[in-house]
Amino acid sequence: MEAQSPFYIRRTADDEVFRGISRPRGLVTIRAPRQSGKTSLMMQTFTTMRRNASIRPVFVDFQALEAKDFQSLNAIWYAISAQADSQLGTECRISEICNPDASYDRNLSVFLDKFVFKQADTPVLLCLDEVDRVFSTPVKADFFASLRAFYNRGAIDPAWKKIRWLLSTSSEPSFFIEDLNQSPFNIGLQLELNAFTSEETAEFAQKHGIASDASMIGKIMAYVGGRPYLVHLLLYNIALSPDKTAQFFNADTAGGGIFTQYLNRYLKKFQQKPELAGAMKRVIAGKGCVDVNMAERLESAGLVKRDENQNMVCFCGLYAEYFGKKL
Repeated sequence: MEAQSPFYIRRTADDEVFRGISRPRGLVTIRAPRQSGKTSLMMQTFTTMRRNASIRPVFVDFQALEAKDFQSLNAIWYAISAQADSQLGTECRISEICNPDASYDRNLSVFLDKFVFKQADTPVLLCLDEVDRVFSTPVKADFFASLRAFYNRGAIDPAWKKIRWLLSTSSEPSFFIEDLNQSPFNIGLQLELNAFTSEETAEFAQKHGIASDASMIGKIMAYVGGRPYLVHLLLYNIALSPDKTAQFFNADTAGGGIFTQYLNRYLKKFQQKPELAGAMKRVIAGKGCVDVNMAERLESAGLVKRDENQNMVCFCGLYAEYFGKKL
């Protein structure tokens, strides 16, 4: 969602992120399944910081980086530095100051000392979005250790002390990082971005000009579970074509097709991974999931959740009905 969108719903998480990054060496990790609002929250933070000028923000979308940027630590930190150079307007010609024979940490230190903080003393916020892409690259074992090392250096190095960190991930980092002493995900503020509450869903409905009576909100929550992207897609289509509302709530047809592209992304994965499909079928059938690995993957994807008795259940009615027919 665009940073200035009138449809953006502020949540408790917005204030928690702001408090976290306002501290010296502040580090905040936002964790949630895909399309739960992580990037929207990060962009809101980025825009707010850029407006009030108390912190200079830099936004780096890891999904938009090229494969070559993940071939080595020098490459990934060079890509991050290039983004910082461009967005902060340091005009240092990063390619000229980076010594190919020097380590990435030396080059970064030169960049910070001679350009970023020589120009202004204002702290810098590095917003690193979708960092879990790293887990499938050649630098998966080293990147987060290097990030943790830079964070630790802030305790003694004046330049690194002025760096703040905002990370977002769809995966459970501890599942991929063996040595937690080298992980940035067990320090700072760990923020789980939850689904919309009934109250937030009602506010969102009102922004779309849709009557938010208790019956309608309850129906929406049962159907899409408060998942921000799904709520947005549903409400947008209801506002556009109110005469088709019943069709949008038909899970068998993926809401008359409005959810087809979204759901088929998961369906393709299930077809590629029969063991994952089997685990999902057992959850839908009310049998839970005893395979810890499969449960972790389904939960990280946001397809399942734990009920009040800690039993694994399908996240929402749409998933249960649609995948119940397709798998």
